[in-house]
Amino acid sequence: MSSAQEVFADWTSGTEVISYQACPVCKSAWYFRRRFCPSCGASDPATKQASGRGVVYAETLVHRAPVAEAREHVPYKIVLVDIDEGLRVMAHGEADLEIGDRVSAAFKPFLGGIVPFFAKSS
Repeated sequence: MSSAQEVFADWTSGTEVISYQACPVCKSAWYFRRRFCPSCGASDPATKQASGRGVVYAETLVHRAPVAEAREHVPYKIVLVDIDEGLRVMAHGEADLEIGDRVSAAFKPFLGGIVPFFAKSS
């Protein structure tokens, strides 16, 4: 089984890890699972584990729950983080995060699973 077909051991499967893929040919990195590199088309991308460190690219405070089960969590911060390995992820974050903040990921329970949760780091 090629690495692109393996089951990712990451937060979507309950493991406290952010996994990503990287192209051995052009060195591109991306988050969403694919069987080929979206930049150059090379097959069999490598699966890697992100450090969880990065910089806040964008942030917003959610005031309206997208589903009834999330009402108890409102308001909550959603951030886009440029991870040090060269990819961007969307996750939850501390309420006081601002664009440009250095952050590190932890994981918190949310709606019956876990989600990446970013906090300020030095």
